[in-house]
Amino acid sequence: MVTAGSLAAADPHLRRVGEHIEELRRAGRGEDADAVGFVRDLAEVVLRELRPNRRRDLLTTGDAAIALGLSNQTVRNWVAAGRLSAVKRGVRTMISRQAVEQEIERSRIEPRQTASAPDLDDARLAWRRELLAAIPRDIAGSLSALHDKVEDGAVLTTSETAEMTRLEQAIADAAARHLRREIRRGRAGSA
Repeated sequence: MVTAGSLAAADPHLRRVGEHIEELRRAGRGEDADAVGFVRDLAEVVLRELRPNRRRDLLTTGDAAIALGLSNQTVRNWVAAGRLSAVKRGVRTMISRQAVEQEIERSRIEPRQTASAPDLDDARLAWRRELLAAIPRDIAGSLSALHDKVEDGAVLTTSETAEMTRLEQAIADAAARHLRREIRRGRAGSA
């Protein structure tokens, strides 16, 4: 069985096999040396395929998490939500390298044009502050704690998942109420 440890120890073993091949040749056993050399060559081909520096088309959730700068659990959540496409290989969930690259590209932040009028930036900032102030702090704090838990790799219980959904809905409702009030006053979207 090949493990990460046996992969790491492969080079010294292969050098030792090379020494045995030379011993066989010195002992006049050329056919045996050729046979062992053939097996060594096969092992080297397999090792090249298994070593992690090889570019693979399918990544484990852990590899995808590293590439995306996320936790393994977040990647699993994204797969479950359909944000990242994945395939099952036995019990393992594998994500295509292309899907990871597309997610990186999609989330890339483009440099913004600097605003020409500083008062426009102040107006946008004031508008955002008003929207945030409309969200009840206790709800936002509870939701933030659950999101932090997920980002840290924890799996939410069924009740925590239901609570997260309820809190997200409460925040959406509070924001919608605030926006309706602002629309009635004719202020929404002015910044």
